[in-house]
Amino acid sequence: MNPSQASGSAKETAFVTGAASGIGLAEDGFRVALLDQNPDAIWKAAASLQGEGWDAIAHAADIRDRPAIAASLSAEARIDVMVCAAGIAPMHSFLGITKQDLHTAVNASPLGTFICCEEATRRIKSNDRLTARKKEARRTCILRAS
Repeated sequence: MNPSQASGSAKETAFVTGAASGIGLAEDGFRVALLDQNPDAIWKAAASLQGEGWDAIAHAADIRDRPAIAASLSAEARIDVMVCAAGIAPMHSFLGITKQDLHTAVNASPLGTFICCEEATRRIKSNDRLTARKKEARRTCILRAS
């Protein structure tokens, strides 16, 4: 399977940003759509899950890029859960953080998370109208920070 192509699965789909290292949703029975800005890392993560028999697909995009996020979400047949786990942190000492480092981190974390949640919510609501899903179905956005 080409990791950049979506499949039309009937399983609930969890879309996870910052997913190159995984968080265990495949084991919970979800089809996982993984997103990371590092194409090699995310395709490797999806291939690893597929090799273990899990239903996984990869998308490479920067969470700050609204059109890329919207396109990645639209490529999926359904979105039930959005997990925002992506973030950028400066990789040097606190006193060495520059204004640009801070700007990059702030844009990636709150702004990127907002973009992902907003686009996912649009998609989830659109899916609900198209499929007349029951209110009891699991649909949510989860924000994860570390």
